[in-house]
Amino acid sequence: MIVARHLVTVPVHPLPRWLRTLLLAGPGIFCVGYTIGTGAVTKLTAAGAQAGMQLLWVLPIGGLLFWALLEACGRYTVVTGGTVLHDFRTRLRGGRWWALIILAGVALGQWTGLPVLAGLVAELIYDGLRLWVPSAPIRNPEAVWGIAAVLLAGVYGLLRTGRYSLVEKTMAVIVALMMAGFTGAMLMAPPAPGMFVRGLIPSLPSGHADALPVLALIGTSVAAPTFLVRSLLMKAKGWGGGNLPEQRRDAGIATLVIFLLGLSVMACAAGALGQPGPAIRDVFGAIHGLEHYPGRTAAGLFLLGAVTAGLSSIIPMVMILPLLLADYRSGDLQLHTRQFRLWTGLACVVGLAGPVLGDQLWPVHRTASQLAQVFVLPLAVGGIFLLLNRGDLMGGHKAGFWLNAGLVAALGFSLVLSWLGLAAMGRRFA
Repeated sequence: MIVARHLVTVPVHPLPRWLRTLLLAGPGIFCVGYTIGTGAVTKLTAAGAQAGMQLLWVLPIGGLLFWALLEACGRYTVVTGGTVLHDFRTRLRGGRWWALIILAGVALGQWTGLPVLAGLVAELIYDGLRLWVPSAPIRNPEAVWGIAAVLLAGVYGLLRTGRYSLVEKTMAVIVALMMAGFTGAMLMAPPAPGMFVRGLIPSLPSGHADALPVLALIGTSVAAPTFLVRSLLMKAKGWGGGNLPEQRRDAGIATLVIFLLGLSVMACAAGALGQPGPAIRDVFGAIHGLEHYPGRTAAGLFLLGAVTAGLSSIIPMVMILPLLLADYRSGDLQLHTRQFRLWTGLACVVGLAGPVLGDQLWPVHRTASQLAQVFVLPLAVGGIFLLLNRGDLMGGHKAGFWLNAGLVAALGFSLVLSWLGLAAMGRRFA
């Protein structure tokens, strides 16, 4: 009996504290995983490889915009009980068309991007296998397609359970693996400490007279679908007005995580890839550069980060259309419905086109993304700004000076992106 009593009183903590913190901040971490995909990783890697830590000062700006939009959507939902897209439709003048344009734009951008991303992640996994089995063929389309099929089947199996808590925890674990991969790779070839200090002083890389590198990096933290989904996630957790402190903490932790992820990717590239040589154009170039220096282990860790970054975006992309349809109609998160299972199943089938069609899909996705970029982000930011400043809805929780400043800055950024998108489309179709 004495022995048994001693055994019972031994504390057991199967999960490390940092992982328990991520699980606690589920909705925000879901948004982090959705936002940081392989496209963001490529931009951050290229910036670090070509300019060292010179653009580090941009990451806090992107983080602040990320926080402002996360806080705005979360605060609106816990105070009013409404969700963003549904309340755009019901509470804004002309809101039905406002919401429909956003829904169509997001669906167009995400569904054309899903097969591209699924094919890319499958190729990354196969590339990872070749790190440890160099004798494997350089190109094996059948193997890549098989990996994509298994990956999307796993995603569909997860979503078919209809359990939001399971999806949230899965996303938290994936983001934790992403952080571990990128941080581990960075620690194996860290940049000089002075580079961090100098990187906080605003400047532009030589040869860049415009602000395009700055806009590209800020864009890695600002994506309309992320913030539209957040209000549904808040409602799914049952958070109301009494959960304002939890909502603020959730947004704060997510902002810190997205900043640390961006810093670790950029620092890894600055330390290991910032040598004279060819420009890094994609994630594959970063992995091969790391394999050369500092070695295969660092390349494997970076690959882990890149694969989990892609996977953490695939899961929400498969969910996005039925989520937005449910939001538009009723403002509720509906994961148990037949409609949700049908749309997510169809999305997974669409995703399988990526390994088959390959590069042929890039022009389609690029055009769709530019179309979505022109309309969706300005409408989403402008709409939440209007709702959050209505006293009849928010009462004493209306946006204050700092949150409004962040939303105005995000709106300005979205309008600049719209102008650039229109200019790019003009050149494409001229």
